[in-house]
Amino acid sequence: MLRQLEIENIAVIEKASVSLHEGFHVFTGETGAGKSILIDAINAVLGGRIRKDLVRTGAAKATVQALFDELDPQVVQSAAQLGYPCDPGENSLLFMREFSPDGKSSCRINGRLATAAILRQLAGKLIDIHGQHDNQALLKAENHVHFIDAFGSLGEEAARFQESFARMNELKNRLNRLQMDEAEKERRIDLLTYQLGEIDEAQLTPGEDETLTAQRRMIQNYSRILQQVNEAAQALDGSDDFDGAVGLSETAAQALSSAGSFDEALQKLGEQVQGICYELQEANSQLRDYLSDFEFDDSALEEIEYRLDLIYKLKRKYGSTIEEILQFAQDCRRQLAELTNVQEETQRLERELEQANHLALRQAQELTQHRREAAHRFASQVSRELAFLDMPSAQLQVSFTFCSLSRRGDYEVEFLVSANVGEPPKPLAKIASGGEISRIMLAMKNVLADTDLVPTMIFDEVDTGVSGRAAQKIGYKLRETAHNKQVICVTHLPQVASQADCHYLIEKSVHSQRTYTQVHEIEGEARVREIARMTAGDKLTPVALENAREMLAQAVPAAKQTKEKG
Repeated sequence: MLRQLEIENIAVIEKASVSLHEGFHVFTGETGAGKSILIDAINAVLGGRIRKDLVRTGAAKATVQALFDELDPQVVQSAAQLGYPCDPGENSLLFMREFSPDGKSSCRINGRLATAAILRQLAGKLIDIHGQHDNQALLKAENHVHFIDAFGSLGEEAARFQESFARMNELKNRLNRLQMDEAEKERRIDLLTYQLGEIDEAQLTPGEDETLTAQRRMIQNYSRILQQVNEAAQALDGSDDFDGAVGLSETAAQALSSAGSFDEALQKLGEQVQGICYELQEANSQLRDYLSDFEFDDSALEEIEYRLDLIYKLKRKYGSTIEEILQFAQDCRRQLAELTNVQEETQRLERELEQANHLALRQAQELTQHRREAAHRFASQVSRELAFLDMPSAQLQVSFTFCSLSRRGDYEVEFLVSANVGEPPKPLAKIASGGEISRIMLAMKNVLADTDLVPTMIFDEVDTGVSGRAAQKIGYKLRETAHNKQVICVTHLPQVASQADCHYLIEKSVHSQRTYTQVHEIEGEARVREIARMTAGDKLTPVALENAREMLAQAVPAAKQTKEKG
């Protein structure tokens, strides 16, 4: 679960440290206090996209850290496979993300460098964040099948079908290319023949451009190389006016050899110098050979320039590297083989396509059957949840409409809802208000919670558009969900906040012309005052305070009873 959250220089939050526990948590505060910024910070540390304005004005960088502990063994294994094993004796992961106003960011897991993609991959096993965009996604019918697949644990089966469907489409495309009209086929053959001939004529070899570039650089610096090699050779060989390094080292070696007859240490030193002398002689010989073989040929430079220009033109047409050009040529040969052996290749592809069609269709039919079975159970459970959430007449149905085979299967799946008794079921977008959509999504999330192994669920204003008894029911449901998972909710409703096990207040203040936001856990009288503020506004009358105490008193025994049943 999410145990600790550290935030620094995120928008109006200069510094905040939040310790989290088991059960149901709520974050409350006045509008504009920074509740949404808290969710933005969590999204950032989980590898989400970062807005440039998220960094606090004037700060060089922003940092978010999130500590997860009591990890599921599968999460520990996944982290280890990605190169981030938990420390010995620890069962925790520390996510850290640091980013600056220019958009640059760095990520770490347990102190080791990571990428945002790795953060997202592991975060998907740790946290499920539900926000307003999820409600909008629920209105799109193409997303409904994913709920059924998640509920029925059909993800792997759906992936196998999609793989078969992709293979079937690939074969169709290849077959269509072969069955083009004769004129188009001839034009295609001419183009492929020309492209292949142009590449083959060049007789490219991998790495040739790098070798030629090095040779051109050497020839272009011929005079400089020759001058410096001559200087080196002269320094080793000497001249009529001075002794070179070879001669001087010989003299030194002879002198030390003579002195060595009197001192053994000098004898060994003389042998070392003699060895150096031999190496200098060998280097001098190699330099002389280099100079005797070193020639400048204007025509060689012209040939290199011509060759590099040819390679450059081929790169512009067929690939950014010689390897890509050669691969393009290989593809041309394959396509030519298909076009010039149309009948034989067509028959082969038709056989493969028939087998692929049969497999994909069989898998789609089996997947649809399993989806129907899961949909029936899913609709029944969601309808029961909706009844609890003050939508007693609402009934969810899952519609299956036959369609041509697509990557989603052979039937389109759509959720239909009958909100009132006697009304026919209709698509969600046509009948549901914002508050109803929030409750429908919460009902689905709660049904999916038993099949979802993610230990922490975050709800960002799931109670939007809801009030009164329905809000109280949402609070009950979130608390019930928190019996098996850690639940974190940003809310503006006292009915929801009063049901929480842990209550955090987000407050905004202004000091020295700067805005600051603090996050701290509240309890006792402070919590009573916050519930009263959410109910009655800034005027905390005795009646409002008494109502707040009553709401908390009614919630606490219910919360204890829920835990005792578990």
